[in-house]
Amino acid sequence: MARPSIIFAPAVQKQVRLPAPVKGNNTLDNVLAIGPEYTYVCNNFVARPYGIEIRKGYREWLPHGVSLPGAAATLMNYMSPDGASVFLFAATDDVANSVYNISSPNTALDTPLPLVPTPSPPVYSFQAEAGAVVAGEWSWLSFHTPSITFLCAVLHGRGYYTFTSADGWRKVPVEMTDKATLPTLPAGTIRFEYSGVVYNSDTMMFVFSWKSRLWFLQANTALAWYLPVNQYAGEAEAIDLGQFLTHGGGMSHAMSWTYDSGSGMDDGLIFVGNNGDMVIYQGTDPSDAAKFALKGTWFIGRIPKGRRGFVDYGGDVLIVTEYGINSVSDFVSGRLVNLEGQSSVAEKYNPTLARTVSNFIGDRYWQLVNYPAEEFIILLSPATRLDTQERVSFVMSHFGKGWNTLTIMEPYCALVHEGQFIFSDRLGKVYQGFYGYQDNTSFDESVVGSEVVGQFQTGFFDYGSPNSNKRAQRVRILGQADGLPAYVLAMEPEYNLSNLPNVGAPSINTGALWDVALWDQAMWQSKAGYWAKWFGVACFGKRLSLQAAIRGTGYTLVTDYEVTYEEGIGL
Repeated sequence: MARPSIIFAPAVQKQVRLPAPVKGNNTLDNVLAIGPEYTYVCNNFVARPYGIEIRKGYREWLPHGVSLPGAAATLMNYMSPDGASVFLFAATDDVANSVYNISSPNTALDTPLPLVPTPSPPVYSFQAEAGAVVAGEWSWLSFHTPSITFLCAVLHGRGYYTFTSADGWRKVPVEMTDKATLPTLPAGTIRFEYSGVVYNSDTMMFVFSWKSRLWFLQANTALAWYLPVNQYAGEAEAIDLGQFLTHGGGMSHAMSWTYDSGSGMDDGLIFVGNNGDMVIYQGTDPSDAAKFALKGTWFIGRIPKGRRGFVDYGGDVLIVTEYGINSVSDFVSGRLVNLEGQSSVAEKYNPTLARTVSNFIGDRYWQLVNYPAEEFIILLSPATRLDTQERVSFVMSHFGKGWNTLTIMEPYCALVHEGQFIFSDRLGKVYQGFYGYQDNTSFDESVVGSEVVGQFQTGFFDYGSPNSNKRAQRVRILGQADGLPAYVLAMEPEYNLSNLPNVGAPSINTGALWDVALWDQAMWQSKAGYWAKWFGVACFGKRLSLQAAIRGTGYTLVTDYEVTYEEGIGL
């Protein structure tokens, strides 16, 4: 009796359409659980409610070819109460620790600013002083009194300064005579005295405000100093936090925690030690024990160098530590371990952020900046990619709280100045970020930069049939753009996470190379026209992933993508 022949079911052609991965990188979930809204890698894209958009470019703030004598390690700004006087300053990390007025873009550099004490004579020569402990690393803030607004700044090793539009920069004189000998301070001076010891202002390394008081943290100690309400000078009183720094080290930074999403009686005062001890006080008057009390202490992980890794966000405070990025509410509520649905931010990406912070914890600068104009938070970092050695920043869209990476634009420090994202690099340049659609353009756009390249790789999906082999045949991404971008697409089988493809400059090319991962340029209509075009691919496996690299020439948005494939047991 003849054996029956085996008949294989013919392969069936299918098609699937998936949305753009708007929730960013996911390094928390198992690879089998990652949905189409997440990516393994998403670089130089920003998530929007309707898709992922290639980030904007940047242009030079200083004249083309002009650099500061050192990297601008600190950027500071000032606005008078009436809004008539607006200043932007860059403090360099060169030997002189100079401060430059760069308020007017595309303007030749003037000489460094002279910083003088009150009263004016004798003139204090800022450039001639001994070097700062960390060159160019100022701590600063705008401090408002009923009559005037000050820019208050300290530089460890240099002292305490104020700036106003009327008086310019001045070093606040320090009284080194103790209270027993000189009980009354001269007007406009400051004294730091604790337990019979008088300290100079050059030992201060951080300044902030809380409850209309100016506060200072002293370097290499656990002392926090505060002034009377609404005063920029006067008798400073101290709180010794040493008993709470159980993991050792000194103070890193401090801030106000508005845990009711408003400003009122319950605003907490947070002190953070550089080895991870967080201390929270509640109250109104630190000089009155009945009105000021300890709320508690928590361990939050070591803090990276530079004292810039925190930012106000939605009535809370986000802090960068060895545990990644978490909110103060997360720490206080015991949500340090980012379990599903618990962490307020960075839940899906904190495993990567935590490792990256740990690897670069001794490097400057880690800095969090909230940039409302682009609806995201950006984390500046000294970290570099293993494959390209480019420095990496991280960006979290307010929509969906998904984290992606940014490269090429490599901020050293940054601030938001009159609604503009201003940043410096490590070579003495200053730029306006997230402007236009090209990188490194001159301010007047007489020198044109290069287009931005966005890259992403989706999760690996079985398209509803986990046990069936699939042979991808064609793929297309859909979206809008107002330029003529070029792109490279590829499909990868499980679990190939090889380097993402790159893409050349846009050029007119109507042909595609079949069965390889190199594609031609798609023609996009002007003024954000619709885009969709099929390309052939060659990929085989049970679970497939899309890789894409797109070089935009303007506004470029990806909304979704489609894959056509054959599926069958006999494949």
